[in-house]
Amino acid sequence: MAGRGRSPAPRPHQRRRGQALVEFALLGLILVLMLAGGLAITSAALLRKPAARAERVRTYDLTIQPADIDYGGGNVWHAWTFNGTVPGPTIRVKVGEVL
Repeated sequence: MAGRGRSPAPRPHQRRRGQALVEFALLGLILVLMLAGGLAITSAALLRKPAARAERVRTYDLTIQPADIDYGGGNVWHAWTFNGTVPGPTIRVKVGEVL
């Protein structure tokens, strides 16, 4: 029996119209939330918690300069070095410290 069971698939232009309607509704919802203050876009500086005590500042001096690095066997590469090494030195900081 032909014609029983499934309904015909929607036409492509109907699917595009439905997708556009959903996208428009989502954009409208986002705009309403932003205007109501429910969806805030904030800079990273504002997300930082205030320090309860004075922050510790770690200072490192890095000298960045180009150099020819010999990897042996005639394999020489021109590269940027940090304090004369590749990779550069390990920089260690603790949570809450300013680098």
